[in-house]
Amino acid sequence: MVGSLQTGSEVRAMAVSSGLIYLGCKGGTVEIWDKKKRSKVDTLQMGTNCRVNCMALDSNEVLVIGTSDGQIQVTS
Repeated sequence: MVGSLQTGSEVRAMAVSSGLIYLGCKGGTVEIWDKKKRSKVDTLQMGTNCRVNCMALDSNEVLVIGTSDGQIQVTS
């Protein structure tokens, strides 16, 4: 094992960029972690009564998030 992250959330999806790790969680949040420091940078709230089902990261590090309420959201 190279390392681990301690999150209190139920992780449903994950995407990794060059410097960040994105964790999509059951509560409709996306936790953003610094890959080198292994520390949480920010939390995005995608919805109130949903869960993150899937995430994809393109070559420009644009994150696309699909949630259980039928929404698809794009962040950069």
